[in-house]
Amino acid sequence: MNNARDSQSGFSLIEVLVSLLILLIGFMGIAALSMRANQVEFESYQRAQALVLVDDMAQRLRANEKAAYCYYSYSVTGTSGSLYLGAGADVSANTCVASGGVSVDATTMAEEDLRDWDSQLDGLAVQDAGNSVGAMLDARGCITQDGTRGVLIQLSWHSKTRSSSPPAALSCGKITGVDDQYRRVLARWVKIVDLTPTY
Repeated sequence: MNNARDSQSGFSLIEVLVSLLILLIGFMGIAALSMRANQVEFESYQRAQALVLVDDMAQRLRANEKAAYCYYSYSVTGTSGSLYLGAGADVSANTCVASGGVSVDATTMAEEDLRDWDSQLDGLAVQDAGNSVGAMLDARGCITQDGTRGVLIQLSWHSKTRSSSPPAALSCGKITGVDDQYRRVLARWVKIVDLTPTY
């Protein structure tokens, strides 16, 4: 009778191993969920930063509409392919010539706006222990003009997760040979209205 009672008391080695396996699967699930939550949070942060930067440039453009051509006719060095501001671009030598009724002050303001936006895209505006820490991965900004629709401001960056490719019309930051499903683009049209009174 005592032998039967002793053999039924306590856990067997197989029961312990099964319990550990169940705990391990649970911990792996929690770790995967935590990693996914971090990715979603980082993606959300990048999108929020992009919204702020695109809105900032739109406001600058609206505040200096007379020199609007300076914002989309910028020159950049150190880039290949289409012109963009941000990662790898240098607009320090960019100049805009005053013409017609546009003052030198307006063109100078436009030049400074482009340099400042380029620095923000590069992450120079955010410093951590003296080092630049960009808000977005490989941030690139493009400003183009369409005679009928106005000025298009595009901001692209690279995500750590795949998604569908951006529309072909939003080509800012597209790099040949790099998977386009990691590229994110935020775009905004700004309508330029000539408020000069005519008499």
